[in-house]
Amino acid sequence: MPIVQTFLPVTAGVGRMGYRTFIAFNAIGALLWGVGVPLLEFWLGRYEWIGANIDLIFILIVLASIVPIGLEVFKNRRKKAADTDS
Repeated sequence: MPIVQTFLPVTAGVGRMGYRTFIAFNAIGALLWGVGVPLLEFWLGRYEWIGANIDLIFILIVLASIVPIGLEVFKNRRKKAADTDS
């Protein structure tokens, strides 16, 4: 999330998002993150399997976040190579 939190304001500014809209989405996101994550941790903490495999779960979350970026980079490089060959 730190990457998103760093670049989101810049992206909103470049996209000319209105200040009120940005603040509204920012407040909703903060509320969901600040309340939702602790509640989710509380509910999921009741399951012993999750506690025993939390490392694997974090690795899967990181992979699920990185794989789409890697696929997009691969697709763009492949497209550029195909355009260069033509």
